[in-house]
Amino acid sequence: MKKVIVMLADGFEEIEALAPVDLLRRAGIEVVTVGAELVKGSRGISVATDMRVNDFLEDCNKNGLPDAIVVPGGLNGTKNLAACKKANDLIVKMWEEKKLVCAICAAPVIVLSPLGILKNKNFTCYPSMENDFAEFAGNNWEEKVLGSVHHTENVVIDENLITSRGAGTALDFSFAIIQALCGKEIMEQVKKSIVA
Repeated sequence: MKKVIVMLADGFEEIEALAPVDLLRRAGIEVVTVGAELVKGSRGISVATDMRVNDFLEDCNKNGLPDAIVVPGGLNGTKNLAACKKANDLIVKMWEEKKLVCAICAAPVIVLSPLGILKNKNFTCYPSMENDFAEFAGNNWEEKVLGSVHHTENVVIDENLITSRGAGTALDFSFAIIQALCGKEIMEQVKKSIVA
């Protein structure tokens, strides 16, 4: 069984986090939400996570890394994740091990670009945020995003990187992750089951 973690921090965008949780589980993927015990989304919806970050890191040390990580948007949520060293270390480790790194809305710019993950990659993000690297990517931001190319499609896939634009593209984002992990047939079955 494939395993995916969804990182949650206070201020996360609910649709961008919970649509993937729901749809990936429908596809038979084990999905674990990771963050503080209780996190509150940008629209005030509180969610109890499956595991705290420290516990999940211990689990990874024993059982290995999951197949993919999902980083939802939400301005405050992404800022909180970007400020969490353990979350950043996990994302980088996943990236280095060629696991699937999936980010939507503000997350590609606020969370991934400071880590150098967008360098030489095709990506998308929330409209106009592609102009905000200087604000969010930190020192030497030009080097961290060198060669990256922004696109306006709902979902952009470049090897083990999947990015998407925002809450309105959360289903497309989820289907792309399912297809990457389980194949087109399973993805189409899930689409059909929800009348998408």
